[in-house]
Amino acid sequence: GADEDCAAREVYTFYGLPTYFGGIFRMQYSDTAWFVPYGAGGGSYYFLSEKRDDAKPLKVVGTTAFFGSVGLLLNISVVSKDTAFTLVSEYGLHNIWGSLEYRYVKSLRNDLNISAGIINGGLVMDY
Repeated sequence: GADEDCAAREVYTFYGLPTYFGGIFRMQYSDTAWFVPYGAGGGSYYFLSEKRDDAKPLKVVGTTAFFGSVGLLLNISVVSKDTAFTLVSEYGLHNIWGSLEYRYVKSLRNDLNISAGIINGGLVMDY
């Protein structure tokens, strides 16, 4: 059929490594706060590469961008005083937070535009 004739004969593998450099401001009023909003901003550099299966050389490019983000931390370690004590005394962890963040990345190049809105989630640990 027509779809089989238009299919690419090569297989492409795309790799990306975003790096961020910036600062974070937490609006944390105590070590036992349940919720802490925060904001972050700075610069970023994206390393990008493309590998093909047809013996052509690996292509590597990069691009710069700025980012800004807002987020919320939920203090998991204040749920139990016994757990909080154990985390500090045995592991040196003062708090463990669940995080939810919205980050906007604005590319500085139009020919390799990586601008995007990103939703992140994860764990943050304070030593």
